[in-house]
Amino acid sequence: MEMKEKNLITKIIEVLMDLKIYQDYERAHQDHYEQMGTMDAKLSIEGREDCQLLKMSAFRDHSFGPERDWELMHRYAFHMIFLEDGTKASVGVICQPSTNSVLEVGFVCTSKGEIYPVEWCDLKLYQHGENGVPPTDHGFIFKAGPKVYEVQVNVEHKAVHYVGWKWEARMVERFVKYRVNGVNGRGISEFHYNCKKGRPVSASKTDPEWFADCVRKYYSSN
Repeated sequence: MEMKEKNLITKIIEVLMDLKIYQDYERAHQDHYEQMGTMDAKLSIEGREDCQLLKMSAFRDHSFGPERDWELMHRYAFHMIFLEDGTKASVGVICQPSTNSVLEVGFVCTSKGEIYPVEWCDLKLYQHGENGVPPTDHGFIFKAGPKVYEVQVNVEHKAVHYVGWKWEARMVERFVKYRVNGVNGRGISEFHYNCKKGRPVSASKTDPEWFADCVRKYYSSN
């Protein structure tokens, strides 16, 4: 994930001024990669001989590190944008109190293949779904490279799933219509919430013994 040099330096200075924050950074360190492009696929339905060729915008990401502790994360909001003129963008605002109360990340890839990191974003998490219900019609502004982008968001569909052995994270995934600087587009948006209610018995009662044993060992050692 891209960050403007000035933003990164500011966060490093904050870390160096506090030993505990530095230690928290070491514990919470993650590598995060994102890819935006197109997917060519063949769709076939069981029982039918015909198939349909698909070509669509695609996004994939992957995070890894020494330890993936979802309890450290309070909230985040990401918007992944594919515009009709070929511009692609990923813009995120993260709140992880153990390391950063506000972290603005992301990038823009222009139709010419130029990549610029996000310099700033005016989306405030406390103004957008702090009650646990993400907004479905909202907007924000961010700057990347020489341009300022005005983003309009209209959510069409959403789904909720949980992440973590104890369901520490609640993810709200949304399929979105975008309009950015007058250009239409589509994409996805992901709002994350820290979840305290735990994994219900209705979900855990069918766990295989090896998985239940892993959970017991992990949380007894942390």
